Amino acid sequence: MNVFYLKTFGCKLNQYESQLIRENLALNEWSETDVLIKADYLLINSCAVTSDAVKELRKFIRFTKRKNPNLKVLVLGCLVDLYPEQLDDIDSLKLYSNKEKFDLSGELSFIKDKIEGFKGHTRVFVKIQDGCKNRCSYCSPSIARSEPYSRNPDLIIAEIKNLLDNGYREVVLTGLCLGYFGNDIDFELIELLGRIERLNYDFRFRLSSVEPQDVNDSLIAFVEKSKKMVPHLHLPLQSGSDKILKLMNRKYDVEYFKGLILRLKRIDNFQFSTDVIVGFPHEEDSDFYNTLNLLEQLMPIRVHIFPFSPRPATLAYELDNKIPVDVITNRKKIAQKKCSEIVLTNIRNQINRKVRVLFEQEHNKYWFGYSENYIKVKYRDSGDWANKFVNLMITDVDEDKEIAIVESIT
Repeated sequence: MNVFYLKTFGCKLNQYESQLIRENLALNEWSETDVLIKADYLLINSCAVTSDAVKELRKFIRFTKRKNPNLKVLVLGCLVDLYPEQLDDIDSLKLYSNKEKFDLSGELSFIKDKIEGFKGHTRVFVKIQDGCKNRCSYCSPSIARSEPYSRNPDLIIAEIKNLLDNGYREVVLTGLCLGYFGNDIDFELIELLGRIERLNYDFRFRLSSVEPQDVNDSLIAFVEKSKKMVPHLHLPLQSGSDKILKLMNRKYDVEYFKGLILRLKRIDNFQFSTDVIVGFPHEEDSDFYNTLNLLEQLMPIRVHIFPFSPRPATLAYELDNKIPVDVITNRKKIAQKKCSEIVLTNIRNQINRKVRVLFEQEHNKYWFGYSENYIKVKYRDSGDWANKFVNLMITDVDEDKEIAIVESIT
């Protein structure tokens, strides 16, 4: 029996695909281990979205090969599609592109096309589409992956039902560009959401991320009326400067984004999270501070801050006026401090609000989980709350961890 260790880098899409690979390996009588030294094979589902992601992956391979010199290493996915030469100096690797990783060049029989569980997760990710045509100038995954395509809605619903039967309580719909779902199969995203809404289970669901230009009237109305889709969306901003958004080849401007968020915030209890890139070519101090000012106006519940990483083959790689690394590093620090203040203010504003929390794990006598609108919370209680919904009230803020403290409703 072949013993494998599976390591996943990168996005929710990769995490879903790793689970699909894991379950197919099991059907081929491969055995998984969580101890590297016991493995015959190391499978790495790779990410190449930033240079740091590639450095981390290379470091991990070298570390594992020192620990286990006889290990057979298989690298799968985006790094192989985009920059395989960055692995040329590491001996004895087998490389598989995104297309090849689902059959490992004929070595396996891939029987399953949907997952039944999600190792190490309380929330389960379900892939509904892949590929993107937006071609944002900094984005390498859209080059690495296929043209946009949608999974069959019946298959998606069957997969979700099975996962709910297996005890999962939250489903996260994921893809490279969810707004494209259905375009190639004469179907609409809102139809899929309606079918999920009608499933007769006690659960909730959310979108992993959606592009601002893809949030239409019907989606807003659905979020407002739904009993099972959460009042939260992840909407990538990337920059609060129209000049930079244009250079990024984003499909909206600042006024559109601002208007969209203000409209969504009319929905009771709605929160949004977002992504921001700092140090993009041509970003002046005024562009950077315009971004921070916009975030302060709109008050996201979470902000992911990425320093610009020039990726070969992308349009942004060819842009002039690159920002010096020390300036990017300083801007990231400033943005992190400012966004921390914004998030803490937002959470403080939620004190005395009731929330429905799905708990995930316990640590040092505190249970941790997320509210329906994506506020991370902690709850001191000796009971077993794993994978359970509880109605609680936000009473305070843990400022060091930027999370809400909740208590029982009396």
